[in-house]
Amino acid sequence: MTRDQREIANDNDSLSPTTVALRPVRRRSTVPRGERPVGLYDLTLTELEARLASLDQPRYRARQIYTWVYRHHLDNYREMTNLPSELRGALAESLPLSTLAPVHEVVADGGETIKTLYRTMDGELIETVLMLYPDRATVCVSCQVGCAVGCAFCATGLGGLNRNLSTGEMVGQIVDAARLAGRRGRA
Repeated sequence: MTRDQREIANDNDSLSPTTVALRPVRRRSTVPRGERPVGLYDLTLTELEARLASLDQPRYRARQIYTWVYRHHLDNYREMTNLPSELRGALAESLPLSTLAPVHEVVADGGETIKTLYRTMDGELIETVLMLYPDRATVCVSCQVGCAVGCAFCATGLGGLNRNLSTGEMVGQIVDAARLAGRRGRA
């Protein structure tokens, strides 16, 4: 969400939906598609195996990394203790786990709802909402920056549709939500 969108969203609190009749403007990311950074969450197991082979590592290392990330929800390479320290360092330098950076977190409903605002590598803002229930956890994942629908009551669509999120950006939200749920005893 751009600064203008946040200002409009804040101003919308005093306006009725019929007062706001904005049409979204279609805009595009300033980072060309082929130049967006790639993180671990963007890679399939086969692609990770190929990346590791270029570092003279055996294929099974990819499965070890996948286990740490997707089963144990680790968010850094340092804690992947069954990997050689040189490999952990090389991966930390060349392949970020996620291309999202958490910016702000809001906890509501007595800790049962957690909204996380992320900044993408191209500077866009997206939101993920984790809802914890006694018997399950549900996560609302952003799949786009902006929205083309332009509902009068929603700040997300005020600036139009910017771009679709990468697979890694969506997976990153899910892994972070699983980590948050685990920290609250809801793994």
